[in-house]
Amino acid sequence: MSVLIFVGFVVFAGYMVFGVTGFGASPISIPLLVHVLPLPFVLALAAILDLGSAVVLGFHTRRQADARELVVLVPFTLVGLTLGVTLLVHLPRTTTLLRWGCSCASTRST
Repeated sequence: MSVLIFVGFVVFAGYMVFGVTGFGASPISIPLLVHVLPLPFVLALAAILDLGSAVVLGFHTRRQADARELVVLVPFTLVGLTLGVTLLVHLPRTTTLLRWGCSCASTRST
């Protein structure tokens, strides 16, 4: 039960920062959630939450969107999502964790 409270608090804090700044939900929530949940689950959770957030925000601000920009952005977004999910599913777990750890270590050291 305490894990669920921690997860709820972290997700709430991450999306509060996202609401204020326009970014930051995943950079705040993923590193904290990985301490209590497995990385593949956390990444899938973050993807679902970000997708839901994007759909709600996109629906709310759809009249302000420039259709010409969407025509350029959507295909590359779909390619990136497909590639990311494919790599996450097919790469060995140790490789994924090692790469994530190296990425965290390199960003913390600069």
